[in-house]
Amino acid sequence: MNYLIEVNNGDIIELKKSTKIKRIWTILDEEFTINDIPKHNINAFLEDKWHDWHVNDMKLHTHFHSSSLGEKHRLLIIEEL
Repeated sequence: MNYLIEVNNGDIIELKKSTKIKRIWTILDEEFTINDIPKHNINAFLEDKWHDWHVNDMKLHTHFHSSSLGEKHRLLIIEEL
């Protein structure tokens, strides 16, 4: 399952037990919808696991180095199948 969420940089988000995140994209294009295909540095930015985000005890920890803590991000979450 893929979904869009809005978070603040530095947020810790509680996840459902069955959630296994494969990739996280920061959306750059305000017109981006769930049906669009993310393209790195064009309409989205592929965030690096461990460097920008990680999951610990079913909590998503975010720290995107491209922005300041507290800055809003619209994310596309891609889950493992």
